[in-house]
Amino acid sequence: MRKVANIMMLLNGIFSIVGVVTVVACGIIFILMGTPVFTDLLQRIISLFETYLPESISPEMIMIMMRTTFISSGVCMMLSCIPMGILANLSFKARDNHSRGLYLAVIIMSAILEIEFGIIGGIFGLIANRKNVV
Repeated sequence: MRKVANIMMLLNGIFSIVGVVTVVACGIIFILMGTPVFTDLLQRIISLFETYLPESISPEMIMIMMRTTFISSGVCMMLSCIPMGILANLSFKARDNHSRGLYLAVIIMSAILEIEFGIIGGIFGLIANRKNVV
């Protein structure tokens, strides 16, 4: 049981680290898309759909909305990687310490982030702690 818990905790930690790297990369791309550097690209995109816009909405308004959306989405992505980083840390600590509290914390964080490896690994870890099976 403990070996299965260790493998699942390792997979959970690796999965969380990969998730953090992916989300940070996407967040950086979104934040960069909201900067004035990509204004030309956004203007070309808006010009493609300008014929479908109502007359009351100007392309400048759409530009402001798109830039705001990109920047706010990028910031939200950056903030969403914090729980994943915490989960990765908890998974590696639970793998080393085999404490009941860490397994419960991993189960809760994995349930919030919807990562099955942590839930399964935490349950196996709790069972192994209860039975003291090596």
